[in-house]
Amino acid sequence: MGYRYVSFLSNCNVYIINNTIANVYDGISGLGSNSIVKGNTIIGIESLGLSVNSDNLTVENNTFIDMTMAIAVLNDNIVVKNNMITNSSIGIWASGENASLISNTISLVDGYYAVNVEGEKCSNSK
Repeated sequence: MGYRYVSFLSNCNVYIINNTIANVYDGISGLGSNSIVKGNTIIGIESLGLSVNSDNLTVENNTFIDMTMAIAVLNDNIVVKNNMITNSSIGIWASGENASLISNTISLVDGYYAVNVEGEKCSNSK
């Protein structure tokens, strides 16, 4: 199993759209401000499907299957919307100001937590 598929450090305006990422240790990590992760299938990841520390991030219409943690987003102005998470131990971990989690479907394998939101102004919307 390889280590990482996509890793961007401190890049702005990164768009990762309509890719299939499979059978690696970490799926997508890094990214920078004003980035979009949309329409990807991320499957068979040993650790983190998406691990990002970026402002103004949109994570939308992705499918995450078979991993330890599907989505970890850490910073301000985050939108996580319409994602499908299946067979993961942890669904979504969001930490920062103004995080919106909207219409995500989460089915855990051993159920640590589906959603964990931290920060003073975070909201969890249905």
